[in-house]
Amino acid sequence: MNAPEGHERPGFTILLGRAIYGLCDSPRAYFQSFSKALGGLEVRPTGSDPCMFKSHNPRYRNLWIICYVDDLILRGPSSEISAFKADFTKIYEIRDYGEPESFLGMEVTRDRVKRTIKLTQTQYIEQMAKRFGMLDSNYVATPLPPSAKLTSIDDSTHPPPDPKLFRAIIGSLMYANMTRCDIAHAVSQLSRYLAKPTQAHMNEAKHVVAYLYHHRHLGPTYDGNMSAELVGYTDADWAGCLDTRRSTSARIFMFMGAALTWASKQQRTVATSSAEAEYTAASDCAREAMWVRKLVVDVMELDSIPVTPILEDNAAAAKWCYNPLNHAKQKHIDIAYHFIREQVAEFGNLTIVSVPTVDQLADLGTKALASPRFEYLVRKVFNIAPDRSLRTTATVDMTADSQVHPTIPTPASRHTDSTEVPVRRLPTTFKRLRPTLENKFRVDNNGCNGDIIRSTAAAV
Repeated sequence: MNAPEGHERPGFTILLGRAIYGLCDSPRAYFQSFSKALGGLEVRPTGSDPCMFKSHNPRYRNLWIICYVDDLILRGPSSEISAFKADFTKIYEIRDYGEPESFLGMEVTRDRVKRTIKLTQTQYIEQMAKRFGMLDSNYVATPLPPSAKLTSIDDSTHPPPDPKLFRAIIGSLMYANMTRCDIAHAVSQLSRYLAKPTQAHMNEAKHVVAYLYHHRHLGPTYDGNMSAELVGYTDADWAGCLDTRRSTSARIFMFMGAALTWASKQQRTVATSSAEAEYTAASDCAREAMWVRKLVVDVMELDSIPVTPILEDNAAAAKWCYNPLNHAKQKHIDIAYHFIREQVAEFGNLTIVSVPTVDQLADLGTKALASPRFEYLVRKVFNIAPDRSLRTTATVDMTADSQVHPTIPTPASRHTDSTEVPVRRLPTTFKRLRPTLENKFRVDNNGCNGDIIRSTAAAV
């Protein structure tokens, strides 16, 4: 680095003996120091995620740690968590916040009686709505209107909006997407116009903020009473981009009754048919499935995991995953997209299951949907009972400096009446795929606890 003022020497720079705060290498140096400290306690990272640690120490063998910089979540029996804290305080100075109620802007609502955990970003969304002046916005039922067709062509007479403001809104929406898969498609669409947004893009971005504000209490609710089945959904919107005519891929993985991972992104090449677009989306879903499978194996401490079903609503794409039929229509497809065929036909890690389009949950991330269809899918991916309202009715004081946030409703018990919303009926093929891990992964309420602590590095 350059020498500080008063210590310059022409032709010379300072050679650092250790990383200091503010340099680009400092985060890596901190993580190496942190990992080394945990390694000394026999707590090592898992193979699926370098920031998820599993203890091999006999004193706290059932301990799990999730790390984000200096924020940690500990999971395990209370006695083992206490033993780890006693050892960890000898290395770092820590602050113990007890059982986690929030983490990285997410509120964690745990119902031990119903065995559920709900993740929301209510407070963050309220702050975002206040920042961008959307607290007094009118109610909207969907992130984007069904008629919204975004394009880079600006034929309006309005002056272009401030690009920095538009990018700030999209950046805030990206962080909200951490727990809100219902806005994944809208954020993916709007983020394509960061360089030169138009007034139409700004209006739609504020539309998404208004939707989040009026539905700010929504979030996935994971139910410990449900079977631990990992199920993937994949879908595509063929040639949906009006500028490039590229398709949009979407995928959602359901686990414990709610969405676990999701994505909505534009494909890298132009698809010449809807089957090709669906096949490309299915291959992207397969790559994600292999990582999620490994994550589940690590967390549940299994030797293997049953075959993972990928639900697809395009018959031609489903057949291509097993056999190279109609070779003339497939030979131009990139070799990378044939990854799914290997995992399905050769290794048997995945299986393709046909699903009716009405029950295709990944449709949530491919296009702007009408309100009834959108609400039906949102209830599915967030595990919301049909008798509960999706709209947040509480208001926020716009004049108060410190806002009072509405109480997050506790998750409702599962609704068994199928007269209001149709119940998804899976094919017989999928019904036979009952995993053997029914009782392996539960929201543990017997002697297990979760604490959140923050560590401060004494020296890096």
